[in-house]
Amino acid sequence: LMLTGLLQLFYTSADLIIVGRFAGNDAMGSVGACSSLIHVIINASVGISLGVGVAVAHDLGSANHDRLGRVFHTALVFSALLGLAVGLLGILLARPLLATMGTPENLLDGAVGYMISYFAGVPAMMVYNYAASALRSSGDTKRPLLFLLISGLVNLVLDLMFVIVFEMGAVGVGIATAISQYVAMIMILVHMLRIDGPLKIIISHLKIHGGELARILRLGVPSAVQSALFSFANVIIQSSINSFGDIAVAANTAATSVENLIYLCVSAIGQSVMIFTGQNMGAGKVDRIGKVAKNGVVINL
Repeated sequence: LMLTGLLQLFYTSADLIIVGRFAGNDAMGSVGACSSLIHVIINASVGISLGVGVAVAHDLGSANHDRLGRVFHTALVFSALLGLAVGLLGILLARPLLATMGTPENLLDGAVGYMISYFAGVPAMMVYNYAASALRSSGDTKRPLLFLLISGLVNLVLDLMFVIVFEMGAVGVGIATAISQYVAMIMILVHMLRIDGPLKIIISHLKIHGGELARILRLGVPSAVQSALFSFANVIIQSSINSFGDIAVAANTAATSVENLIYLCVSAIGQSVMIFTGQNMGAGKVDRIGKVAKNGVVINL
């Protein structure tokens, strides 16, 4: 999980390096100007995927494979619908939200273009994250890493092509990111169509089960609210930074990519603790949970 996070950070940093080096500070500032706003919407939505991970871990621990299948197929359908709704919302509200945040005039058009192209890839990102959450909770963290590695390489190549060859600036980086999200989604769906076991995708089973969706939301919404509140605070901070002009926005964008290094390491341990706790809860081995939590705290310290 930590390697996955580091890989994601590397490609995000590569986006900024390429756009900053070959398209200038304004292009890099345009990407950074909307990053906090994107994170509010995305983190709230992706936070719910933790509910999928916990539910899958519970059902694996208790060997309830029938319910696990219902949870997984419900999650896939829900993620696709949620991704379409969030993507459309982000596209429609891009300009008014960025203008409200006081985005510098010379960055606004680039930021709007980046945000629109980024949100075009949100449906794929949602499906990938929900499927990957289920896969990781089953103990398979290597394949999501592999899929991310391949899609990240696609992202990197497209960044170079769109920014250097076609001179598309911030918009080119957004389009490259969106395409790479669809590559990752296709790979994980193909894999889960081929595997055997409770996480195998069966087309005829793809529907929303009300009880399982309620369970996912009950587990995931608190995490989504927590993530959204944290990200919303960053939107307020970003609005203040915007008032200092484009150079301050570009500088903050560069620094934030380094800050994320610490966050992803802490987050990876947290997700690992969640998976172990969920499986032990499902198996009724509650005596192990305290030990899991203590180990997680010690590793993070």
